[in-house]
Amino acid sequence: MDWVQKVKMQGAIQKWVDHSISVTVNVPEETTEAMVNQIYQTAREAGSKGCMIYRDGSCSGAPRR
Repeated sequence: MDWVQKVKMQGAIQKWVDHSISVTVNVPEETTEAMVNQIYQTAREAGSKGCMIYRDGSCSGAPRR
């Protein structure tokens, strides 16, 4: 599932959840700042209360995909 569909699905489900749920989007190391902004903006527009982005290589010791 691509990130757009994942974020929109989480936003649609969020309205039926009393507490916040979060969506995590995994992106490649070369993802641009503009793309990160687009992901967060899409999550906001979809009604998500929580969105986290994990960029490959951003944590030392984390496995790379």
